[in-house]
Amino acid sequence: MSDFEVHPLFKVGIGLGSNLGESKDILRRATQELRSSIREMTVSSLYETDPREYREQPNYFNCAVVGYWSGSFFQLLDFCQTIENREGRIRKKDFRYGPRTLDLDILWADYFSLKGPNLTVPHPRLLERAFALIPLLELEPDAIEPQTQRFLSEYRQTLENQGVYQVEW
Repeated sequence: MSDFEVHPLFKVGIGLGSNLGESKDILRRATQELRSSIREMTVSSLYETDPREYREQPNYFNCAVVGYWSGSFFQLLDFCQTIENREGRIRKKDFRYGPRTLDLDILWADYFSLKGPNLTVPHPRLLERAFALIPLLELEPDAIEPQTQRFLSEYRQTLENQGVYQVEW
């Protein structure tokens, strides 16, 4: 990038989850690291959530952050994966929804959508996951799904109880 190139600021929402190790400490460290590169970042409450796809694992702790990112979404993905790796994240292609020390997902970007081989924004399963929608909506109650132009809160209202409970940090 030359000195004259300027990256626009994108308002983004990132979901964080952990159910291995000292999850609360892992999430605290991850939010601090995200804060180093995401401007005006806010952090949601912490939620304990029942596992979804694979139920024979510990409950998760989840939260979300919202702030402004300057750079490409692929750079943001790399940044998130670097943080995950630092916290001992092991990716198992044959065991996709199993326990993990840290999972960072780019959930949403204001007025923006992207569909690529390694990254889709908004997250392709955001609208069916209360553990992602609830913390995101806490920070961005008027967030819009860019394809349908509907409020994310409308989708949240259609979800059944998925075992998402606010807890203390």
